[in-house]
Amino acid sequence: MKQNEADAFNKSTIIQLLRIFTPEEMKEFEKFIRSPFHNNRKDVMLYFENLKKFYPEFDHKDFSKKNIFFELYPSAEYKDDVMRRLGSNLFKLGEEYAAYKNFRMDKFAYEKSILVYFFSRNADKFFLRQYERTSLQLESNEHWDHNYFHRQSCLDELYRTFMMKYDPNYKKVSFSTQIEIEWKYMLSSMLRLYGFAEYEKYFHNKDYDLKYRDELMKIAEESGFMNSKTIEIYYLILKLYEGSNEISNTINNEKSDDMYNRLKDIIDMHSFSFDKSECFQLYIHLFNYLNIKKLNSGKDFSREEFEIAMKMIENDLLIHNGSIDPGWFRGVFSKAFNAGEIKYAEDFIEKYKDFVAGDEKVSVVNHVYATLEIHKKNYDAALKYLEKSAYQHLNDKWSVKNMYLTIYYEKNEYEHFLYTVDSIKHLIKDAGLWSNNMIIPIRNFLNISSKLFRKKIGEQDLSLEELRQETINSNVRARKWLLEKIDEQLALQ
Repeated sequence: MKQNEADAFNKSTIIQLLRIFTPEEMKEFEKFIRSPFHNNRKDVMLYFENLKKFYPEFDHKDFSKKNIFFELYPSAEYKDDVMRRLGSNLFKLGEEYAAYKNFRMDKFAYEKSILVYFFSRNADKFFLRQYERTSLQLESNEHWDHNYFHRQSCLDELYRTFMMKYDPNYKKVSFSTQIEIEWKYMLSSMLRLYGFAEYEKYFHNKDYDLKYRDELMKIAEESGFMNSKTIEIYYLILKLYEGSNEISNTINNEKSDDMYNRLKDIIDMHSFSFDKSECFQLYIHLFNYLNIKKLNSGKDFSREEFEIAMKMIENDLLIHNGSIDPGWFRGVFSKAFNAGEIKYAEDFIEKYKDFVAGDEKVSVVNHVYATLEIHKKNYDAALKYLEKSAYQHLNDKWSVKNMYLTIYYEKNEYEHFLYTVDSIKHLIKDAGLWSNNMIIPIRNFLNISSKLFRKKIGEQDLSLEELRQETINSNVRARKWLLEKIDEQLALQ
């Protein structure tokens, strides 16, 4: 088989699907397709048996369409359409297996499906017994997030409809419980989404229409639903954001800090009530609040961010489905590093780097190593690591370019420094993804750092004290680093 044909087979949908199956899932999938209930095509079963010999890499020299075809049909003439049909049928079975596996993992969905079946068959005795079992399963579920209310409402709907046959005059049947549950679902869901939207409005160039925000907040405050920790958490998150303009003006007052501390305490106490991905997002909101305070006050919250990161690790939120998002691998490392926990940051790399997933794994691992080398003043070693860090995400590109600026400043490479400054200006202008809340502090950083560099190499005569005051009074990124560099030059005078 020609190389391009081999590559096409290797990239076919069925091979890509089998690659993501774990060894245990491959065993389960084989049992699945051996069952006549799921599959009655013997040729598809034989096709799978031949494919699994090459699992998980599928790169053996004998791995080809034609070789597998002749294993299945030794005396036949090769027909590519037969192989395509076998691949398509096996892929459909793979999708069915994935859906079935996920379905069985969701205990509530499984129990509810049995309940719906009995309801549809008018099997009243079985229905009532299953209703009790499903209700107990829901109440025993440790996750009481916004989806809990939706599931409770679904149960109430089924039970109320079922009971109508025994209470046609509505003497016992009531909508009141379901109305309250549905309100809690709607309120918690909308508060949650509005919180995410407020975050994107502040940090990114998004313009959401959140005209019902005040009405949602009023319902939460006056309805009595705040006795639900789920609703209180999402309410406090939205309250913290308050709209981008209000944040800038009120972020430093004690009331905002009190809400933040209240929210942090509730999340810490009730983190078990949310699944891992949702709990992860709750902690992100805490980081967002500190980032906004940092942007508007210039204060250093590295220690607070590190403590939040430790809570996330304590609650096992970093590793999801056996891997870590590259951005958050670097993010947690940075929070430890910025807090001065260098040994912890180094240990974190070695403990978690093999869990980093995605195309940017190499980039992000080299990125954090470069950070350590800059800290050790090994700038040439840092540059070698950064050469292997290529990103698609705007935040990551900015971070790498900022590291280049640091290195060129320390190495007195003014032309490279100016080139990088210009590159960053084009990056944030052309991308169009950040709001001014993000862009203005970066532009101020570029302006002040450029002045500082020109002063350092004697190209411009300016007052370091005035530059210091400009740094303190400006909304600027990396204020701590700028002040350190200004103090270094002051010490030389």
